[in-house]
Amino acid sequence: MKKMKHILLVSILIILSGCSNDAALKKRAYELAHEFIITDGHIDVPWRLNDGYEDLSIRTEGGDFDYVRAKEGGLDAPFMSVYVPSSYQETGGAKEKADSLIDLVNRIADDHPDKFEVATSVDDVNRIFADGKIALPMGMENGAPLMDDLSNVEYFYDRGIRYITLTHGKDNLICDSSYDTTRTWGGLSPFGREVVKEMNRVGIMVDISHVTDEVINQVLDMTDVPVIASHSSCRYFTPGWERNMGDDEIRRLKDNGGVIQINYGSSFVTQASQDKRAANAEKIKVYADKGNPIIGICNGFQILVEAGLVPGVLLRNKYLEFVCKNVFIKINSKKNIKLKKIFLLFKLIFILSKYIIKIFFIFLFFFIEIKYFF
Repeated sequence: MKKMKHILLVSILIILSGCSNDAALKKRAYELAHEFIITDGHIDVPWRLNDGYEDLSIRTEGGDFDYVRAKEGGLDAPFMSVYVPSSYQETGGAKEKADSLIDLVNRIADDHPDKFEVATSVDDVNRIFADGKIALPMGMENGAPLMDDLSNVEYFYDRGIRYITLTHGKDNLICDSSYDTTRTWGGLSPFGREVVKEMNRVGIMVDISHVTDEVINQVLDMTDVPVIASHSSCRYFTPGWERNMGDDEIRRLKDNGGVIQINYGSSFVTQASQDKRAANAEKIKVYADKGNPIIGICNGFQILVEAGLVPGVLLRNKYLEFVCKNVFIKINSKKNIKLKKIFLLFKLIFILSKYIIKIFFIFLFFFIEIKYFF
């Protein structure tokens, strides 16, 4: 019995010390996060605000970024992603869309100059951090806004862009995409090689996320400066998925002096998530091939889309994007928040109605019992 008491006491002490150690580590992590500058290579805020501007100086209902949460977590220099979907390569208007999103970033800073400021250099970031504000450097996701005009590289540098992801979900005029099986160029196009040289010249970082291995290696063969992967992960954990970087390419990036910034989305870090995603995509395809309507899920809501319109579903920063037959439907999260409030109201009424019915029958039972008794 005495031995059991000792074992129990030791176990309690181990648990308590473990809890104390966890608390100490969290405290230390918090201190470090607020002592040193932390950057994030890819924040989709501009696209999130594309169909509905929000006040990011306060804690917002939608999205994952605002001033309050950035300060709480110690995020000091989030790159605002000027994301231009591949659909604009076919419809036109890519440059105009990029310009409008850059304007949105500038508006954030202009609306709240005590909290945000656009940054275009390391010196800017250091100064803004010292002033206690959030720095907003910008990167452009997809080189489509460059169109076929090399002078647009310098144009977007002057507008504040400091990295360009060469392509996105489809091959473009610059290079091949890891998501596209067409392999239009076998890596970089002749124009793409000129773009890389010009980006090196003016001072825009080359971002090799989203591209094929051939593109990565060709860029590393010719670049004069380090490059980045703004939001990729390691293919070791998702074998065969080219969107993540292979070991050989990561080693070459290290030798180049570049940086890979890890994407922690589930499908980027586990094969189990990849398998589940592939299985779900196949189920959707089979279902759609039978002429059935597709149900998309966004923020817990089911959105009905006509059969045959949607071969693929991409959930991107609180927007559900359906891309097919050159149709691009965007459903704003703010609208979903309003719908959610209405849904919760009806749910509350439904729950209360069940209790009201129960109370009614209890009173009815007692009324009958009392009437019968008397």
